[in-house]
Amino acid sequence: MNDHTAGDPMHKDVKCTNLSRRKISRKLKGLSTPAGKNIVSHLLYENGYRRRKPQKKANYGSTR
Repeated sequence: MNDHTAGDPMHKDVKCTNLSRRKISRKLKGLSTPAGKNIVSHLLYENGYRRRKPQKKANYGSTR
């Protein structure tokens, strides 16, 4: 998870991951530790991970 974890500079205790719950579940299954998406969600929440919100960026100079 360390390679896929980022922090929130405004909230030091909040961590985000760019892996989906499904990808985490599949990685755990590959390690002989099967866990469904709901369990992964629960574990992420318990360990201080939150969903990363998509950032909207202004598209200046667009030709549309």
